[in-house]
Amino acid sequence: MKHFLILVFFFPLMWLEPSENINGTYQVVYDKGFKKHPNFVINFRDSVYVRTVDNSVILKGRISFIDHESGLAYLIDSNVADSNKKQDSTSLSYKIQRSFGNQIIEVKIENLNNIRFRTTYSANLHVTVNTGVLKRVK
Repeated sequence: MKHFLILVFFFPLMWLEPSENINGTYQVVYDKGFKKHPNFVINFRDSVYVRTVDNSVILKGRISFIDHESGLAYLIDSNVADSNKKQDSTSLSYKIQRSFGNQIIEVKIENLNNIRFRTTYSANLHVTVNTGVLKRVK
């Protein structure tokens, strides 16, 4: 019976495909209409990333995969989450930000050389801040 339970538990895992890790450096290229947004370079290493914005602000975060089959993932800046913990929970800006959620980047990984992205809010996924492509440079 013990061997049967182990087989039943691990049998479905045989069909899970290993996830493709994103590794390398990518440059943002915004879609038409979003060109005024700040440019950034993002460096992926397995499940973490470092994003360097024009003014040299460095944001670190993690990649949270939602669906490996479709290649849909979310990039979550740990700096943003940490700064929300430090804010006064009675301030108006905190309440407004809390209602929208943290700004996150949704990526669609179909090709590791050009990754489509959309910036949105974690609590309002129907709101699009900007869209574009992350082009691999290294």
